[in-house]
Order: sequence, then structure tokens, then C-alpha cells
Amino acid sequence: MKSQPLVSIVTPSLNQGPFIDQTIRSVLDQDYPRIEYIVVDGGSTDGTLAILEKYKNRLTYTSEPDAGQSDAVNKGWRRAKGEILAYLNSDDTYCPGAVRKTVEAFQRFPDAGVVYGDCYGIDESGGIIRRLRLPDVDLPKLLCFTIIHQPAVFIRRTVTDAVGLLDPRLEGLMDHDLWLRAAFRFRFHHIREFLACCREHPRSKNARLGVRFGREAIAILDRTYTDPARSDGILALKGKAYAGAYLMSAFWSCLSGERQQSQDHLLKALKLNPRLLWNQLTVPLFLDGYLRIPIIPLLRGLKHRWIGQREIVERALNRILR
Repeated sequence: MKSQPLVSIVTPSLNQGPFIDQTIRSVLDQDYPRIEYIVVDGGSTDGTLAILEKYKNRLTYTSEPDAGQSDAVNKGWRRAKGEILAYLNSDDTYCPGAVRKTVEAFQRFPDAGVVYGDCYGIDESGGIIRRLRLPDVDLPKLLCFTIIHQPAVFIRRTVTDAVGLLDPRLEGLMDHDLWLRAAFRFRFHHIREFLACCREHPRSKNARLGVRFGREAIAILDRTYTDPARSDGILALKGKAYAGAYLMSAFWSCLSGERQQSQDHLLKALKLNPRLLWNQLTVPLFLDGYLRIPIIPLLRGLKHRWIGQREIVERALNRILR
């Protein structure tokens, strides 16, 4: 490795006591030597502070009321000294070697402003339930709401200096909003390895804010397309971009049980971009919204069980072959 730039990782925290110890360990156990780790706690009352105190010699933490997740991350990033920034929520974890692999990628691709990898979906106990192999992204794909998973994303400080921090008005898509703003000026590089694990459980933000994602997606596009400095070069993508936002909204509305909104937004997406008729989400959304067949939760459940069995078999084979 040519040099060892400081990597600053921020964890926003509020009452995630059952998970935050695993989150902290996944950062502190990285094999990269120059990590600044900052935990910004919003005033937890569930035992989180005792866990943070246990690691006080290896991280910096504060605990005080804040204005939400974006505000907490921004506070941490403003205090951070690193050339590379990231944030890891207090129920997510890094895979071994994630930081080292990211720094190596930034060094191999000096024109990249953002480096991201693939992501596992894990359950409450840490079992793998999804393998999120992500596509390569650029401005058009991000504009049309191709999603990259935030726990596996690292960003140069020069990017936030140029485009700003997270928008505290957003609760669900503040990360995608930042990636989109960055994509107007910087290149994204995809590491085709698993860098992080995103935990799925009933108390997670995604489970609570599903319907809000759709509203925020539309608001992000409205703001983008009313900004003359950015909209001129992307007018040809406007219909496709809004179609992507409505399709994502239909999906999250469906998972949240808001079938009428799911139907309405699915139709809007198809009108704006008829090619979405062949999207892998369209038929399941139609069956759920119009025929009341809960096909999306069923498919997700079947996939989770299949992946869980696959992981058991792989672990057993690895033990045998050692």
C-alpha cells in the first residue's frame, strides 16, 4: 500500500444496545491501521452508553440530543480529520478487510470520489439472509434510483467539501441524495466484494420508514430538476428518473401495507417508462396490489430461507475442507 490515509468512520446511535457492540467490534477489528472512529449518540437510555464506555480508549463518543440520523452523521463528519469518510449505522457491521480494500481501491483509482462494495443482508442474530450484488453506477443510474447500499460506501472528503453533507430534512434517502449530488462531479468505483452487512429487523429504519422513501425520492428529483445548474444536462432522463422513483415508492408502499399508494405509483411508473413492464418488481407488485396476493413478502421469505440454508452448507464444507 503506497500510503495510509486516515479513514474516519462515524456511527450515529440511538438505543441500539442489542447490536452496537457488534458494530463497534467490526470497526475496531479491521486490519487497516489508520482509522478514526467516532460514535455520535443521540441520548440512548438502553445500555448503549455502558458499551461505549467499555471502548472509550479506542473510539471517541458523545451522547446528547440531536435532530436525527443525518444531523448525527454530519456532526461526526465535521469533527473528523480523515481524508476518507464513511458512516456505519449502529445495527450494521463491516466485513473483515473492508477498510483496507477500500483504501487500496481509492489508491488504484485516484479519479474516484466514491468507492462502494457489495453488501450482505443479515437478520437479528447476524445470519445472512440476502446477498446484495450491486451494479456499477453513474449519474444516469443514480438519477433513476439504482440503489447502492450505504453501509458499504466510502467517500473522499473532497467530495463533501464540494457538494455538502447529508440533508437533515431527509430521513430515508439522505444517503442516495448525497450520492446523486456527488455523481454530478465525481466518479464512482465499485469493488465486487462484500464490504458490509445491513441488518434487517422490525425496529430498523427501513421497516419503519418504507412509505416515506417514495415521498423523499420525488422530492429529491423535484429539487434536482428545478436547479438550473444541474437540470440542463439531464432533461432527457426526466421521465425515466421519475419512473424509477415511483417504482421504488410502489415497492416500499407494498411492503408497508399501503396497497392503494403502491398501485397508484406503479401505474405512474409504467406510464412514464413502459419498459418497466419487464422489471422484476412489476409482476409481484401487480399481484400484491390488485389481486391481494402477498407475493413480495413470500418471495423474500423463500429467498431468505434458501440463502440461510446455503450459508449453513457452506460453513459445514469449509470446516470439513480445512
